[in-house]
Amino acid sequence: MPVIITDKNYPISKYWLFKNISLVPRTVSFFLLLVFFLPALVIGANLWIIGLALFLSIFPVMVDILVIRLLKLSRFHFMLDESSITFGQGIISKNKLIVPYKDIHNINISQDLFDKFFKLSAITIEIGSRDPIWGGMDMDGRIWTGSYYPTYGRGLLGILIGLRAKLKRWELTEEALGFDGGNRVHIPALKKEDAEKLEGIIYREKN
Repeated sequence: MPVIITDKNYPISKYWLFKNISLVPRTVSFFLLLVFFLPALVIGANLWIIGLALFLSIFPVMVDILVIRLLKLSRFHFMLDESSITFGQGIISKNKLIVPYKDIHNINISQDLFDKFFKLSAITIEIGSRDPIWGGMDMDGRIWTGSYYPTYGRGLLGILIGLRAKLKRWELTEEALGFDGGNRVHIPALKKEDAEKLEGIIYREKN
């Protein structure tokens, strides 16, 4: 590869900021709508009170879009050279992943309804041949993957740990940006033609 290719050549669309808002802000905003906005409408409050209630209700989603997701997007980078792809991400601390082309098992291009409407595509790069790991390691050093999590009984601790595992998996699925400790790397919201070009470049270097 005579020229180094980066995310500047194949940028991620800003439309990604509004796609699949994270679970926690959505839940909080829905709760605030029920607690503040709907009662204000029912009692016929002044317009400025209704407006304030609406603003407070959607504030968590606004923070997620305009602060957290924007920072994540601005801090995610990738670079293709002659032997590997280097990914960088992280809001507070910078994390790096170097993937040699020979370790790439598969490349998938996908579109959902959101992507089709804005003529975008997402690339998922699978590393190695093992099953993807969506999870991490618990306090005893045991690994949880997918929907599995070590059993801690039926008490409150077991319920909280199970809920944490499900939320973590949901967040990883929704975020779909960069790498997450498993064997997949996601590059979302590329122009359809850019995704196809990038796929072709990676396959050429791999072969």
